[in-house]
Amino acid sequence: LCSRASPLPYFMITSKEWKFVMAISGLVMFLTSLPWLYGFLATPYDHVFLWTQYTNIADFPVYFSYLEQVGQGHIFLKDLFTSEEQTRLLFNPFFLVVGLLAKLFSLPPPIAWQVVRLLLIPLALIIFYNFFAYFFKEIPARKMAFLLLTFSSGLGVWFGKFFYNLGGGDNSLAWYWTPMDIWVPEANTFLTLYHNPLHLLALALIVLTMLLWLKSAEQNSWRHSLLAGATAFTLILIHPYHIPTILLMPLVWILAWRFTKANVKLWPLIKRYLVLAGLLTPAIVYHIYLLVFDFSRKENWAQSFGFTPH
Repeated sequence: LCSRASPLPYFMITSKEWKFVMAISGLVMFLTSLPWLYGFLATPYDHVFLWTQYTNIADFPVYFSYLEQVGQGHIFLKDLFTSEEQTRLLFNPFFLVVGLLAKLFSLPPPIAWQVVRLLLIPLALIIFYNFFAYFFKEIPARKMAFLLLTFSSGLGVWFGKFFYNLGGGDNSLAWYWTPMDIWVPEANTFLTLYHNPLHLLALALIVLTMLLWLKSAEQNSWRHSLLAGATAFTLILIHPYHIPTILLMPLVWILAWRFTKANVKLWPLIKRYLVLAGLLTPAIVYHIYLLVFDFSRKENWAQSFGFTPH
């Protein structure tokens, strides 16, 4: 399939390819909106649709509370689901921007949440396609990889009940035994596109960070190093769970180059890595500060379980 295509230089993307990406973006926006629209339209007149769904259902009230706080004029946020005294120390630029947009256009938080999700879909898919253009010169290969990334899922829907019973059936953690593509929003890209804009933006920033860092390493470009660091800083500030991912992936690439490329010079690669890690450090220090000096944040962290799914 790839051999029949006319190879292009890396990163050169034709206008037909961009039309293809935009068409797929429109399709994804439509498909991922259908469950939300159905939930809203099918809600009985004496009920209220909460604009949540079964995965991470406890997170949505927290998201919406942050947007409400921004709408009330707060830049720094706090946990509204505890009666403890708190100091407003939590700063998250993503919720700040979404909250300001909701306030500007007088949108309820759930609607603003969905609007931002839809706006981020084409942006994320553009980043993903650029990432594939880095690895594939052949247009059919780019499109195939792009479609697999965007639409593929797992087989958990066919086997979920079996694993659920293994976990004890009605046990409160029985679902932790089921396949991850059923209940983990980040398990595959399509579920991330559907679930919420925070996870979608985080995934897009991970891919963009790696793309920029690879370009900086292979092209010996300080500009791309700085951009990769700035992108990683933004990612960790809004979603700190990805600190190990961002710090370890470039090291894996450095090791791969070391053992697969002849006469590779390690020090230039290490310098690019140090730029990335250095720009990332302030965001890491900020989250450590929260865990040390914000009692509510510290207790929340201490009570949070993160078991590896069976």
